[in-house]
Amino acid sequence: GLIGPLSDWVIGEACNQASAWRKEGMDFYVSINVPPSYCQPTGMAHLAAAASAAGIGLDRLMIEVTESSLAPDKRVPLEDTLAEMRRQGLKLAIDDFGTGHSSLGRLNQTWVHMLKIDRSFIRALGESDHARNLVASVVQLAHRLGLEPLAEGVETEEQRRFLVDQGCRYGQGFLFSRPLPTDEIKAFYDRDR
Repeated sequence: GLIGPLSDWVIGEACNQASAWRKEGMDFYVSINVPPSYCQPTGMAHLAAAASAAGIGLDRLMIEVTESSLAPDKRVPLEDTLAEMRRQGLKLAIDDFGTGHSSLGRLNQTWVHMLKIDRSFIRALGESDHARNLVASVVQLAHRLGLEPLAEGVETEEQRRFLVDQGCRYGQGFLFSRPLPTDEIKAFYDRDR
């Protein structure tokens, strides 16, 4: 019974931190994983209120949901809610793409911005033609649908190089940085600019 209050706390903290970073001159959006239940009108209202209280627009946030949270039985209220939030600037990423209940029809929605390619596929790039073909296909699919692909779990320069060669401009993983405390983000941001 704690997922609601915990999600509200995480979102409030993320919005406050995004506001603080922006005041320090770091103008980027913050990505937040949310549970499927949060993608309903009440959850989105909490998100909008937290952003407003922190003094940031919804365009400074991206929410990440798994494919399974977009299951057809939940689709009707989700589509309308997320379409409205997108009109207000909120970004949406499909997290761990390829591991859930994939439906290509759901990707052809105007409220999705980014496909996050699951780390299990990235990890296998060095040892599997199948993984390389699959990742290349997902990157192409994302681009053809007007979405940005992002690779999760990038840990080697060879993985990064393959992804860049395929047209994947975004990645996350230990190759770029280990998780950092908030007080170290500014130095990291300034160094990598």
